[in-house]
Amino acid sequence: MKLDEFQKSVSFVWSEAVKDFLFKESLRPRINFTCGMKDEYLFTWKDKSEPLSSPQEFYLMMQRVLYDHLYENQLLDLQHLDSIYRTRLWKKEKISAVPTLYVKNEADEIILSKGNQLPSGNVVTEPVEVGYECKHTVYAVLPKPSFFHDMFRILTLEAIFLMAVIGSLVWQLRITRNKLQTAKVQAMGVTHLEHELRKPLLVLTSLAHDKMLKDKSDEEGIWELM
Repeated sequence: MKLDEFQKSVSFVWSEAVKDFLFKESLRPRINFTCGMKDEYLFTWKDKSEPLSSPQEFYLMMQRVLYDHLYENQLLDLQHLDSIYRTRLWKKEKISAVPTLYVKNEADEIILSKGNQLPSGNVVTEPVEVGYECKHTVYAVLPKPSFFHDMFRILTLEAIFLMAVIGSLVWQLRITRNKLQTAKVQAMGVTHLEHELRKPLLVLTSLAHDKMLKDKSDEEGIWELM
């Protein structure tokens, strides 16, 4: 599994966990929260009302105002949300991880968190918008699975091996080039030596030829005198 695919999977489970959390919180007696529909397109809670474009938006609006109620009354149970998320991660994705949960306000400031702060470089879920008037976002940070760390180590070793191979090839190339240059110099030296040796050989050959011609001429002169 690639890292981006892992991030998408845990993000989807996170969004579903947030919805499930708000639904289960609405069923708790201690919440003391009520809302309803005054008519087909008017959502009401406390002394407020909000028109809806369709009846299907009732559940979404209920989640938003319920979150406001939980936050304003300090009833936001991140431990419960953490439990739901970890259970869903294991059941749906077979992922066993200890996430860190964060709640941010409109100024992008962390106002609530649950869990140990994880170092940078871990997997961050897509943020989920919650609340109607509070307008907060919630997200989770998970440590990278061990197989990503193992993969990183393997890739590091492979990179080192590749660099060693490239270095060896460069070293062999330099040696081969030096040998070729040495052979070229030696060939040029042999050619020059051959050229230098050819001159005295030509002189000696010419002298020997001249002497042979002279000796032959002298021998012919002696036979003529006889």
